[in-house]
Amino acid sequence: MRSAIPTFPLFFLLLPTAACAEDAPLQKVEISAASGVQQRRDDTAAKIIVSRDDLAQYGDSSLAAALKRQPGVSVVGGEVRMRGLGAGYTQMLINGDPAPPGFSIESIAPEMIERIEILRGATAEYSMQAVAGSINVVLRKGASGAEREWKLGAGRQDGRWQPAASLRVADKLPGFAYALTGALERTADDVAGRTTETISDPAGTLLARRETRTRNASSVNKASLTPRLQWTFDNGDTIIWQSLLDWYRTGFDGVASETALLGMPTAYPRNGATSQASVFSARNDVNWAHPLGRRAS
Repeated sequence: MRSAIPTFPLFFLLLPTAACAEDAPLQKVEISAASGVQQRRDDTAAKIIVSRDDLAQYGDSSLAAALKRQPGVSVVGGEVRMRGLGAGYTQMLINGDPAPPGFSIESIAPEMIERIEILRGATAEYSMQAVAGSINVVLRKGASGAEREWKLGAGRQDGRWQPAASLRVADKLPGFAYALTGALERTADDVAGRTTETISDPAGTLLARRETRTRNASSVNKASLTPRLQWTFDNGDTIIWQSLLDWYRTGFDGVASETALLGMPTAYPRNGATSQASVFSARNDVNWAHPLGRRAS
């Protein structure tokens, strides 16, 4: 015959523990989460999406500044690199199509971008030529209602002003919608320097001493415009026309003046350099969508 084991002693043993737990003070509990940038940095997925809100959060004035914060992407002298590989291994796309020749990431303002898609490897969706990956810049779409937005900004660097302005106008009407985004920006710098050159013989006797003063001034002017028109007809057809206009101009003026403090000057004591470059690109996309039939209910 199996005997029953009394359970009341265990109950009394738990009473002191419960009483102590009620008398103990509550400990401070902190709950923290990683930021969106850190989550993208730790993400192991093959695709990273930089949304419109992420672009507006930091107030970047160029696409290059926005790309520098993304994991696995670096910008060196206007050249985009992924996974340490040069521009020849990284593909730039605009709305899923390869960027036109002469395209510069400095020419597109963040106000014109809806999102940035970063693909960390070659995919059959776009092209297998991008060994390091692809960066797809998706331009802003039409608005669901009336939009009026403009921004003015200015900065000062090396004693020179750097103004910027952007405008966004959009509206949706019966059967027609439009959106227009434009941006203007000028950046400039003026850097002066001085170098000293000395020549001595093996015995340490000073033979020549020359001082060179340099001054380099550069400027970048850029303008971008992205108009978008959409027509919707009674039969369900939709025609969308979107264009991207970019104008990009750079200028450089440099001078180097040498002064011989001891000994003879060099053969070219004074040098100057001037360069200018201007690039204009236009891109047009037209899409016509026609419904083939309605799904039966």
